[in-house]
Amino acid sequence: MNILLLSREDETEDKKFKVTDPIRINHIRNILKKKPSDSIKAGILNDSLGKFKIIYIDTKYILGNYVKIVVPKRRTPSLSLFSAVQRPPTVEKILHLAGTWGIESIKFHTTDLSRDEYLTSPIWKSENLRAELRIGMEQGWNVFEPSISLGFSIPIANERTRSKAKFSDVLPDFSGSLFYLDRKGGMFDSLLSARMSILNVGFLLGPEPGWSAKEMKRFREIGASPLNVSSAILRSEHALAFLLAQWELVLKSKGIGK
Repeated sequence: MNILLLSREDETEDKKFKVTDPIRINHIRNILKKKPSDSIKAGILNDSLGKFKIIYIDTKYILGNYVKIVVPKRRTPSLSLFSAVQRPPTVEKILHLAGTWGIESIKFHTTDLSRDEYLTSPIWKSENLRAELRIGMEQGWNVFEPSISLGFSIPIANERTRSKAKFSDVLPDFSGSLFYLDRKGGMFDSLLSARMSILNVGFLLGPEPGWSAKEMKRFREIGASPLNVSSAILRSEHALAFLLAQWELVLKSKGIGK
């Protein structure tokens, strides 16, 4: 945790902020060894970066004042991630990376080779998705929360998933350049030479078994290009990490900062 990320929900009536999350309390007390009158680097969700000065601290809550120092800008150009449904631990790692890097939006959809049993995981609850994002955001000094949408309904009890939307249902509405990860695709340098605009980009991350031939055909029909980020066979979360690192180098080479 490089910053303590606060939200307006943590604000008290007298404009102080109250931290009640046990994990953060333990980290601040026992790892950072903070005491009353000490300060912590902090941020307000979707607002600013600053510092949090502790007034009171115990095992149940921490109370303090927040002082705004700087109002950061969102990472530009925006990046959208379209991810297949993944194993729950993989979803957590993807959310950490998205929060750290500053991806603008994430959409999870079922694919031809997705595993339906993953849809019953508690990870898909909104509070769990946001909690995992927050871990990454606190690591990466990022106060801007990515938006998340699910292209399926969460099953209730023993019911089957009630509705599913495939990528083919939503991708035609995307106005930017699309790339789908595929080991047979081209590298960034060869693909971008033919794409002058990188102001709005979407990346498609498949399930670990990969895309079906039908899906890849559909992607090509709507103008998406296959992209290879490594000669190695990567887990989904590693492929995303490779992708984000290479994309950042592309932006820097074009003189585009965070």
